[in-house]
Amino acid sequence: MRFSLVLMSCRSTVLDLYGGPGWETQIKERWELGATGQRAEQRALEFLRQFDQGGTTVEEILQAINQYDALLDLKDNEKQLNEEHYRRTLEAAPWRRCPCQICNKIGIEVIIYRGKNRNRRRGFHNTYVFYQRMKSGPERV
Repeated sequence: MRFSLVLMSCRSTVLDLYGGPGWETQIKERWELGATGQRAEQRALEFLRQFDQGGTTVEEILQAINQYDALLDLKDNEKQLNEEHYRRTLEAAPWRRCPCQICNKIGIEVIIYRGKNRNRRRGFHNTYVFYQRMKSGPERV
């Protein structure tokens, strides 16, 4: 599963092997790439969590995310666009200003798109924000 800030895991590819020559090498290479991807993903997630605690910078996070993105099958313009979105989101740190209990409790995790529980919590956050806007008048919705 790849994470995405706006942060989702290595896209799985179907091996077209069927016992042809070199299939063992191909499997080993794919296995090693998967392990490398998992390490890069975990490193980027750790940097994000450290950032939320004030322990790292946006630049360090972006470097870790770019190393992870380099393993993915993304076009250069997608990588650059992602980096711009990541930078803007991290610098704004909207979860720090949000008064909802979800953002207060889980912090930066709320912006990391990963797994059903996080998406469910994000849904509660969105419902809270929508409700607050409705209370202050329909023109804010």
